Amino acid sequence: MLAFFSSPQGGRIVELEISARRALLEDGVEEASLARVGQLEAEGAPFYGQIERFVEVNGLIDSNVAGALNSSFAFLDGLGQGMGSEGQGDPLGDVMAQEPEIRASTTEWVYSFAALAYAPLDAAELDAYIAFSESAAGQAFNAALFSAFDQMFLETSHATGRALGAMMLSEDL
Repeated sequence: MLAFFSSPQGGRIVELEISARRALLEDGVEEASLARVGQLEAEGAPFYGQIERFVEVNGLIDSNVAGALNSSFAFLDGLGQGMGSEGQGDPLGDVMAQEPEIRASTTEWVYSFAALAYAPLDAAELDAYIAFSESAAGQAFNAALFSAFDQMFLETSHATGRALGAMMLSEDL
C-alpha cells in the first residue's frame, strides 16, 4: 500500500481524488460529470469500461449503499433513544425502503466522481490503479478504508439522531 501511494503515480491519484471531491461540491459539476459519464457509456468508450471495472473491483456501489443504510438505521435508532421510544415502529423497514433511491444516487455519484477524478490519467495509469485495487494489498486497503468510514458514520449518525430526539422532546415543534 505504502509503495503504491508513495509513488509519484499513487500521489497523483490521491491528489486527483481530493480535487474531484472538492470539485463535486461546486454547483453544476456533478451534473456535468454525469452527462459526460452518459456520453462515455453511449459511445462505448474504453475509459468508461475502465471506470466500470474500477467500481466493480472496489465494490464501490454495494459498500457505499451498505454504509448509507447502516448510517440511516443508526440515526433512527439514536432518534428513538433520544425520544425514549426505542423499539417502536419499523426502523429497519423504513431504512430498507430507501435502498433503491440510495443505490441510484450512490451509483450516479460514484461514476461521476470516478470519471472526474481519473480523467487526467492515461489508460495505462488507470489500469495500474485497477491492478493495485485487485491485489491483496489493494483489497485490504479498501476494506480498511470502508471499515473506518463506516464506523465514523455510524457513531456520528447515532449521536445526531439521539441529540435530535432529545431536542424534540424538550421543544414544542
